[in-house]
This record gives sequence, C-alpha cells and structure tokens, in this order.
Amino acid sequence: MDRFITKTDRSVEKIYEKADQEKDLKTRWKAEETLKDRGYKRGFMGQWTKVENEESQYTEPRHQTLNDDQVSFRFKVIIFVVCALVISYSAHSMYTFMYIEPYKLINNGIEISLKSIAKNTLIMAVPLFLLTFWSPLIRNIAAYIGIILSIGLYIYFATTKYSIMGEFTITSLLVFASSVILFIPKINHNFKAILFIAVSLVGILLTLNQLALVWTVMLSSSLMFFFKSEK
Repeated sequence: MDRFITKTDRSVEKIYEKADQEKDLKTRWKAEETLKDRGYKRGFMGQWTKVENEESQYTEPRHQTLNDDQVSFRFKVIIFVVCALVISYSAHSMYTFMYIEPYKLINNGIEISLKSIAKNTLIMAVPLFLLTFWSPLIRNIAAYIGIILSIGLYIYFATTKYSIMGEFTITSLLVFASSVILFIPKINHNFKAILFIAVSLVGILLTLNQLALVWTVMLSSSLMFFFKSEK
C-alpha cells in the first residue's frame, strides 16, 4: 500500500514538475520577447521608432504639427509673394500711365501726375519696407538698388523715347548730379533722400507723366533711406 501511494505521489510530483517547466518556458519566452522589444515602441501604421528611454510605454500616435520655424518660413513666403505682386501692379500702372499723351493732361496735368505718382509711390514703398523689415542692411542695399534702377530707367526712356539732352536737359543734369552724390559715403543718408525726392518732384513738374515710372521708383527708394538705421 505504501509502495502504491509512493508511486502515486511521484506521478503527481512529475506532473507538477512538468507544469512548472512549461510555465518557466513561457515565462522565459516572454522575457526574451521583452528584451527584444526593449528600447522600441510601436508607432503609427505598425512602424517602429527607437526611443531613448527603455522603460517608456506605448503611447498613442500624435498628429504631425508644424513647428515655429516652418510657420515663420511659410508666413515670410506669403508676405514676399504678396509684396512682389503689389510692387509689380504699381510698376505696371505707372508704365501704362506713361503712355497717356501729355496733351490729354494739359489742363491739370501736374495735379494728376503728382497724385498718381504719389499714390503708386506709397503702394510700392510699403511692400519694400515690409520685405526689408528684418534687416536694416538689406533695406539700405534695396534703397541703393532702387535709386540705381531709377537712374537706369531714366537713361533708357530718355534716350529711346526722347532726347536726353534735348527737352529733358534740366532733369538729365539733376539726375546725373544726384547720382554722383549717391556714392559719396560722407554725405548723410537723410540728405540723399531729400535730394532725390526733390529731383523727382522737379522731374514730375517738367515731364508730367512721361517718366512716371522713373519718378515712382526713385521716390520709393528715397523713402527707404529714412528707415536706414544709424551705426
């Protein structure tokens, strides 16, 4: 009887030992899987991304958001495009205004020319200031480029459409004299701005709308000198 009980006990013990072994195998397998997964977490759509914190748990995938640099860059691109379109519109308006025959403005030609050029000067100057708002150096360079461009436009239109030293002798002398002063570094930039504004006004009085685009560019660039920061 004791022998029978002993055999029974041994059979039960073997069953328990086998169950413990299977349990240990499952536990060991889970531990190995845990070691393999340690340092990783499942991302969106089954992708795996490495994490620095090994003890971090799975988190819900978050929607991608734009950072401040991306938003700032896109905002600057939009501002640039809008300003470029406004400047192009103003330049095209003045270019079209140039081809109106002066005799059609004979009664109040000076008033019409001054109002049209002044309006388009502001339309052109405000976008230029916005485009160079972040850098006084770029604003200063833009002012010089604008003045040089206006002088180049004056030479082009005065030689191709009119006589540069004929009917436009006075304005030609004023433009050439002021262009020399432009490159004298010791002269204050406010004086340069006032000088070119005066040249533009005299040019409008003498030529009316015939060189409207030239005076608009020159006035807009002259205003930029007033916003040049002192060093």
